[in-house]
Amino acid sequence: MKLLKSFSLAALALLLALTSCEQPDEPTQQKKFHTVEVIDADTPEILLPEGTADVVFKVYDAEVFTLSNYEVLLRKKGSTKSPKEVVLERIQPRENGFFSAILRDEAYADDYNFELTLDFKSADGTVVRSNPFRVCGYKAALGLKNFRIEKSLNPTLTKSVTLEFDPEKSSFYGATDNLLTNLTLIPSFEAEGKVTVGGKEQTSGVTPVDFSAPVTYTVELPNGNTATFKVELKNFSGLPVMTINTNDGKDIVSKDDWKDASISIYGAGRFEDIATTDVEIKGRGNSTWGYDKKPYALKFPSKTSVLGMPKHKRWVLLANTMDRTMMRNRVAYHIAEQTSLAWTPRTEFVEVFLNGRYIGNYLVAEQIRIDKNRINITEMESSDESGEAITGGYVYEMDFHFDNVNQWWTPRGFPSSIKFPDEDDITKKQLEWGKNYFNEVESIIYGNNFKDPATGYPSKLDVQSFVDYWLVYEICINHELANPGSVYMHKDRGGKLTAGPIWDFDWGTFSYSASPQAKGKLFMQGAIWYGRLFQDPAFKALAKERWEALYPKFVAVESFILAEYDYLGESAKKNFAVWNPATTGNINGDVNLSFDDAVEKMYDLYVDRVNTLNSIFATW
Repeated sequence: MKLLKSFSLAALALLLALTSCEQPDEPTQQKKFHTVEVIDADTPEILLPEGTADVVFKVYDAEVFTLSNYEVLLRKKGSTKSPKEVVLERIQPRENGFFSAILRDEAYADDYNFELTLDFKSADGTVVRSNPFRVCGYKAALGLKNFRIEKSLNPTLTKSVTLEFDPEKSSFYGATDNLLTNLTLIPSFEAEGKVTVGGKEQTSGVTPVDFSAPVTYTVELPNGNTATFKVELKNFSGLPVMTINTNDGKDIVSKDDWKDASISIYGAGRFEDIATTDVEIKGRGNSTWGYDKKPYALKFPSKTSVLGMPKHKRWVLLANTMDRTMMRNRVAYHIAEQTSLAWTPRTEFVEVFLNGRYIGNYLVAEQIRIDKNRINITEMESSDESGEAITGGYVYEMDFHFDNVNQWWTPRGFPSSIKFPDEDDITKKQLEWGKNYFNEVESIIYGNNFKDPATGYPSKLDVQSFVDYWLVYEICINHELANPGSVYMHKDRGGKLTAGPIWDFDWGTFSYSASPQAKGKLFMQGAIWYGRLFQDPAFKALAKERWEALYPKFVAVESFILAEYDYLGESAKKNFAVWNPATTGNINGDVNLSFDDAVEKMYDLYVDRVNTLNSIFATW
């Protein structure tokens, strides 16, 4: 199933259309589509091989229906245009209140395959539209059918694979149930003529084909034309696969103790493979560690590039357990990457097998660390205890869990800590300086002259970073900024306090379930220090300016969501076959939905959120 850009509920339901174009029998009973009010086209798919076809429909909920009162138009679904390949020849009544729309093929092309509607336009301009039905030309209707990979012919499979047909793209899609080391397989299919791949004739159930990349099949049709079909078989889900085996063969049960293990990564042709190598693994997370599907931390013995991301020893595996879309963190980080924030953790999806057991879809993410490819600030030495050397770099976190080692409550009552230098490396003088500096910044923000460019908050904060950071929380509907939870800031040597990076965006985001107060308005203007900062007209003006600059990029995120949906389709089937997000509670308001419906809901909400914020900023 492919998600349409309209993302309407009706459109999603209609994706369940038949995949063949055989002439259907005339039914004896009509199904009423409540979404179209009064007209119901009876036949879901029509074959038009240079001739005519009869589309049966019935009018519902109308006391009087007279054809002469309506102009009847044939339209492509979702369009105001009529097709040039097919015309509506006439409409004629049938028995028992049924009617026929006679369609004629114009012989304009023989490879069309699309959905149409019947539009009934009254004199006052009101239009009543039928539910869509599909029409197919000769080439699209014939050719390749019932494409499958049978286990009996391919013993490396754990089960046979029947590929789905997408008539809009003349493509077959499917995925193996298990990860294969060799995708050269023997397919079975039905065809109306000679079938070739790269000029070589193919015989169903006999000819092996390498499916490591999409394959184009060409069919010579009986009318002398040819038709092409793309066949894409994904290895397992099409995503990279990470295999981890602990040395003792036991599960990871601790967030504190590292366990020795080995790891290998299959890059799925997208990234470089990693041969089996040593790694250490432990649990991670706060509330997420309590879920059945666990998040993990990884530590390589030396800096290692993972799935194309810059080398480092430390990585995390985000489980996204409560997230029916599986992509909340991924999308949030993509949004942050469109802003001026200095660094946002890079991420890639991966399938994970632990000790031979498939444990689901995970998001590999760069762990928050000081590094030239991550938070690129000075990494302090123990000798950096005076002068400019003691001024950085520091990484701070505000978090209500209050579970860090070097932590305190600020004078305004915010739970704060120094994450880096970490507890093993930071000296007493550095801890004291870093804590005092952070508290001083807060006191200036709430001071009498806080707006003064020379002595107020602009002298201490990288103001644009704080604006962009806030925008990410607003657009993603993340209330953690107000808790605060996982709110990071950093300060380089001799530099200003800078917002970021963002972290932890799977809880309550892209939903009004956890934050109903956000609907239709901004809701994080009063979070942490922002309530004070927004009292400065200059800060508010900069927020408007940054929104206007970033708005086109935020709109483009819609396409990113659609692309991720397509990419994750097979993985979602496999992940949710072993994990049920409903066990985590309905935090995001979508755990009882299908993956398709959850992504649709997220997409629609994101579009609405961007439009809402754009309307608000237009009034500033």
